[in-house]
Amino acid sequence: QSARWYADHPPEEAPVGDARVLRRPIGVVAAITPWNVPLITPAWKWLPALMAGNAVVWKPSERATAGAVAATELLHAAGVPADALVLVPGGHDTAAALAADERVGVLHFTGSEAGGRALAALAAPRFARVALEMSGLNPAIVLADADLDLVADCIVACATALAGQKCTATRRVLV
Repeated sequence: QSARWYADHPPEEAPVGDARVLRRPIGVVAAITPWNVPLITPAWKWLPALMAGNAVVWKPSERATAGAVAATELLHAAGVPADALVLVPGGHDTAAALAADERVGVLHFTGSEAGGRALAALAAPRFARVALEMSGLNPAIVLADADLDLVADCIVACATALAGQKCTATRRVLV
């Protein structure tokens, strides 16, 4: 469904007030992704980058390499050019090399706060564009008129899906 949305909304020039926004490819986007949501999270990085005309170098978690290889093969078989989406397996050293590489225009990372800080520090000296998704602390807000049975079920499901090992898991409840 995400792919369909991006296909239906290609980058285009758009007026914003008295200004005109021009969307142009940046070049190479390094997508560094976690093990716990091994296909959805990367797709949220690839799809807009590819649709905007960028190349993507994808470094999946070393714990999710087999799925990444299969997904990349399927994408190439579906017509994504091999030089537009390149898979680079590896660990922390590979991520660090991508963050420091002058050819990478955008670094997009999802993972731990420590990992994000380290990668941002490597990209900072060259003023690379950096997007970090780290260690979410997502609250659930329960209002006075809420259906408490429904809310309780939703909070438990949101807090425990994937054993709570995801950045979007509910971590706090404000009542």
